[in-house]
Amino acid sequence: MLNIIENLWLQISPYFNMLHDSGNYSTANQHHQQMFAALRDRNAEAVRAAVRADIDAAFTVLIKLLK
Repeated sequence: MLNIIENLWLQISPYFNMLHDSGNYSTANQHHQQMFAALRDRNAEAVRAAVRADIDAAFTVLIKLLK
């Protein structure tokens, strides 16, 4: 499992740096707080929605940065 995590980290790290410079962290933190609350409440649909919103927001920022 650790090898998988390390490999994924090496692949995604450059994009995290791009997202950091874009100011996306405040949006991501909101999504992460929503995920945590949904997990705490055992609300699977809310977890799914928060994860999806987080991925979609990061994608939107990255696609603009990569153009």
